Amino acid sequence: MSKRRWIVLALGLGALGTLGGMAPWAYRRIHVEALLARLEEGPDESARKEILAERALGLAGERLLVTRDPELARNLVEIAGEGLLQGPSRRAAFDVLYPVQLALPKSAETVLDPTSRLKGRQLVSVKAQESNWELVKVEPWCDSGIAPVLGPGRLAEHVQYFIAGEGDNARLVFQRALFVLDDFDPTGNGPGFRTVEQDLTAVPDPINLYLRRPRRVILPSGESALELRVASMGTWRQFIPGRRLYDGSVAYKVFLDRSGERKEPFLLGRVAVSAARGAGKWFAEDDVLGKKLENLDRGSHWIDWTVPESSARLHSLQKLRLLFRPAPSYAQELGFEVSATNCLPFEREYYLPEPER
Repeated sequence: MSKRRWIVLALGLGALGTLGGMAPWAYRRIHVEALLARLEEGPDESARKEILAERALGLAGERLLVTRDPELARNLVEIAGEGLLQGPSRRAAFDVLYPVQLALPKSAETVLDPTSRLKGRQLVSVKAQESNWELVKVEPWCDSGIAPVLGPGRLAEHVQYFIAGEGDNARLVFQRALFVLDDFDPTGNGPGFRTVEQDLTAVPDPINLYLRRPRRVILPSGESALELRVASMGTWRQFIPGRRLYDGSVAYKVFLDRSGERKEPFLLGRVAVSAARGAGKWFAEDDVLGKKLENLDRGSHWIDWTVPESSARLHSLQKLRLLFRPAPSYAQELGFEVSATNCLPFEREYYLPEPER
């Protein structure tokens, strides 16, 4: 049904409702359907305001998950840009309007929002592979292509930050990670490249770790172990000139989830960042070896945690879940305090690169 016909129908039913011929809930549903139809016609600021007033963003999100309508997605992205859209609806809107594809698109195929720069919108894309991460590009909000070029680790993590505003008014609107894994089977029977996408927007993760290639080691006891090696990409705030990287100090105990083996989480160690200076000061400990890690303020803050083979058997491209739990006592040992509102528990899922040989 066209936008015009929906408006006429809504007005007619409104008159009928006024005369007592329709229940208020039924009229509201018809009114919301009319608003959704308008949002599917194209940009409509008035309809967006009415959808917000009707508290019908949930219905709009459900509609988008079914229809994948690009105009509805465009309107919902505008609402997200104001910080008013959350959860699956926000992810669906960005996935529809700004999809990620394996293979770099031709420049003519890249869909740019011509108003992005006027609205202070920038898309920052970074990539972590092997032991380092790099800034790939900064551009207006757009769809993008990911080149499946992987090294010996057979894995790369791409992170995209959709940022709105500038300076102190800048805010993260949407953040997603895309893992590209090389499952290629030399016999020709394997699936080849596969991708796993994650919505990280609502994850209260201020340290943003990624997995480097692990290393097999022998413990003093003679037991085999895997050195789980991580590093930090930093926060989205590093791309905003003059912005502090951290809102406050944080400290965590980090556990390896072993629920798949019906075991309690395994304590890997601790990590903390003091926000006393703009770039933060990093600390970490390996719980198995019982040692403090040194020189963490260099580069990407390389951290190594030891996993004995008897504690967990890890293999290439395996999905790992790390549990980050606030550790205020660890911060106190280091001489600073953390706020319960700033240091929240969270979980992250990663994929393990192939170990170094």
